[in-house]
Amino acid sequence: MPQYSIVYIRVSVDDLTLVRQQGDTLAHYCHKMNRRVSFTLNLREALSAAPAAITAGVQQVALYLSTPATLVPLGEFNESDAEVLYRAATADSVRRRVLFDALPSLGYVLLYGVSENVCKAVEEAFPHTTFHNALLPLLQRREGVDGEGVTLQVYVHEDQTDALCWQGRKLMALNTFTTRHTDDATFFLLGMVEALAIPADSLTVKVAGEARKQQAVVQSLLRFVSSAEAIGDSRNALPYDLAQAVRFEVQKA
Repeated sequence: MPQYSIVYIRVSVDDLTLVRQQGDTLAHYCHKMNRRVSFTLNLREALSAAPAAITAGVQQVALYLSTPATLVPLGEFNESDAEVLYRAATADSVRRRVLFDALPSLGYVLLYGVSENVCKAVEEAFPHTTFHNALLPLLQRREGVDGEGVTLQVYVHEDQTDALCWQGRKLMALNTFTTRHTDDATFFLLGMVEALAIPADSLTVKVAGEARKQQAVVQSLLRFVSSAEAIGDSRNALPYDLAQAVRFEVQKA
């Protein structure tokens, strides 16, 4: 399918962002979520307000959902057990559609749950929709991850911090924390490093995300680790995970 016929949509608690490639540029539109109304109405408003260059003639939607996920070893995963595994890992009693992204090169499956209302609203608007967790493109592109050392790949956004720990190109752990303040992110990230028994002086931390939060977390972590730096283009109007998704798909095409 032609790349230009695909619209990429990222859904988080705060925003609904639409992106479409136009030649060498990306057309995008960001809708701020109104939490007082349904997701269906938010989606309808976003599609109505977005430029026709984004919404006209859409053949396929790639939907990226910013929601916590859990890793399951690929060799132990059976699709028929997905919901049981998800419930056991998250203790989530809310009715959700349990979805997964396979990562054969890493030997894992990324398991997550999505509100049925979100799924149905998107499928009604766009019958040809593929669902993905927003962490998927970070795991696929692995920006800033190289060498044989230990790298902590961090993504700060909204009131959330995602952390992916790598030994060389091997994924060791993944976690998502609710972090309303810089000190929250620092506390949870250092706790994750300690739980993995990684000496702080052997760790390289790469931080992506919203510019202000990104720099604050880097400076905070440098009090405890010897190497922490910002990655990604903080001037990019797109959320970091969505920008990584588009780049990955364009390169793959």
